[in-house]
Amino acid sequence: MTARYRKMSGFTLIELMISIAIGLIVVLAITSLTVRSLDSANNLARTTRLEQEMRGILQVMTRDLKRAGYRSTDDLADSIGHGSSYDTSFQTFATEDMDGVTRCITYSYDRNDDGSRTTSSPKEVFGFRYADNQVKELKDGSKGCADNDPGDWETVSDDAQLMITDLRGSSSHQPSKQ
Repeated sequence: MTARYRKMSGFTLIELMISIAIGLIVVLAITSLTVRSLDSANNLARTTRLEQEMRGILQVMTRDLKRAGYRSTDDLADSIGHGSSYDTSFQTFATEDMDGVTRCITYSYDRNDDGSRTTSSPKEVFGFRYADNQVKELKDGSKGCADNDPGDWETVSDDAQLMITDLRGSSSHQPSKQ
């Protein structure tokens, strides 16, 4: 009878339990690695969206702020190739809050190329401000930072993607006056 049992080959219960335990450990390790990889990919996608949103906001602000002080001129000499100049009547104004930090900036430029600052429609006072955890842009305003009419301020940042916690500004360069 012992010879019969020796000829039978197979796994014992202990061998099966050990192989199942080793298999479970391998499956858990692979699952854990997959979950970590997916979390990392999601974090990278969120970071990329954040950077794109911030880059877009900064491009809008930079492009528009570069126009501050622009005034069209009609002189013959200017029409030859120098059709614009910087005018001090088109100033950039910064408004500080109580702690001395600039969170709103207004500026003007000659948008309709008539050579003067227009206060009637379309108004030529523009700006950016931090309010309600968003960056807002003033389009065609006249009161500047004091303008609290929600229809005059357009949200630039997407609050579904991004919550702005602060916006600070300072002047580091004054354009040359011609």
